[in-house]
Amino acid sequence: MTFLLKTFAFTPCDREIGSATECTPSELRQKFGNKSALVIGGTKGIGSGIALQLAESGCREIDIVGRDAVAGSKIVEKMKETQHLLKLRGETSLQSSGGKDLRCDFTYADLSTVQGCKELVESLGEVNQYDIVVMSVGVWPDFRNPLTPSGFHKVLFLDVVARYILLRELYHKGKLSNTSERASVVDKPVVMSVLASGQKISSSYESVKELFLRKASNSYREDLMIPRTLSAVGLSHDSMLYKASSEYPDVTFIGTFPGLVATDVTASTFGHLFAKIANFIAKLLRVMITPRECGLNHVNILASDKVKLRGLTFWDHYLQARELHEKIKETEFVEWNWSVLEKIGSDEPTC
Repeated sequence: MTFLLKTFAFTPCDREIGSATECTPSELRQKFGNKSALVIGGTKGIGSGIALQLAESGCREIDIVGRDAVAGSKIVEKMKETQHLLKLRGETSLQSSGGKDLRCDFTYADLSTVQGCKELVESLGEVNQYDIVVMSVGVWPDFRNPLTPSGFHKVLFLDVVARYILLRELYHKGKLSNTSERASVVDKPVVMSVLASGQKISSSYESVKELFLRKASNSYREDLMIPRTLSAVGLSHDSMLYKASSEYPDVTFIGTFPGLVATDVTASTFGHLFAKIANFIAKLLRVMITPRECGLNHVNILASDKVKLRGLTFWDHYLQARELHEKIKETEFVEWNWSVLEKIGSDEPTC
C-alpha cells in the first residue's frame, strides 16, 4: 500500500497558479458559446464525458474521434439531445455563437500507427479549425494483446507517440485557430492532454529509455509491470508537453490527472470480476467519479483564466494546479525524449 501511495502521489500544489473555480452552467455557456472543439478519444469513458459537457456548455462545433462507430453515433446523438433540451429551456448560447445550432460529428480513426494519426488530421477537412483540442486517447497495459500493428507497446504508442504526432500534424496543417505571433493570450488555442500529469514519477532515465524504445514482447508480464509502464509513460508524456510548450508558444497546453473514473477500461484490462470488486471498493470509499463528473471537472479547468498564466500547467481532479515534476524539465532528458518522438513519428516503425 505504501508503494502504491508513493507511486501515484501528486507533486506539490502550484501556488503561483492556484486552483480553478467551479463555474455555473450560465458562466460555462458564456465561455464556450462560440468555441469549436476536437475531442480525440471522445466516444467512451473520460473523453465522452468531456465531449458531452462541452456540448452542454454551448460549444458551436464538436468533432469527436474514436474507433467505435456505434459508440460515436450514440455520443453525437446525446450531444444533440443535450443542446436541444437547453434550447427548449432558453439556456443555449445561440446569440454568442451567431445563432447557429451545435454541429457535432464523429470521425473514425485507428491511432495505433503513425499513418493512422496522419490520416485522421487529413480527414478533418480544410475548413476545420479548433479553439480546443482534448486528447484522451490511450489504454492501460493489455496482457493479452500488448502490441500495436507496428510492434510498439500500445500504452507507449497511444499515450505518448500518437499524441505527439497528432499535435504536430494539427499545428502544421493549420487546424488550431489563431496560431500566430500576433495572437493574444486570450485567443490562443488550448490543447488539453488527459493522462496522469502532476504525479510524482520515480522512473530513472534508463528504465524510461528501455521501456520506450524496445518493442514489448509477450513475456512483458513482469513484476510491478503496470506501475513501471505507467510511470515511464507519464514521464515521457509530461516531458513531451513541456517541450511542446516551447516549440508551439502560440498554443496553451494543459496536462491533467482525471482521478479514478468509472469506465470500462479496468474491465477490458483486468477482467470484469476484478473491475467489479475495484469499482465497489472505490465507490464505498467515495474516491470514484463518473465520466460526466470528470467531464465537468475538465471543462471547469478549460474555462479558468489561470490556464493562460503559463504556456503549460498541470491540474488534478480537485481543480488544483500541480507543479511540474523536476525530471521533465531537465534539458538532457527533454531533448532525448523529443528526438525519439520525432524519429518514430517521421517514419512508420517496423516489427
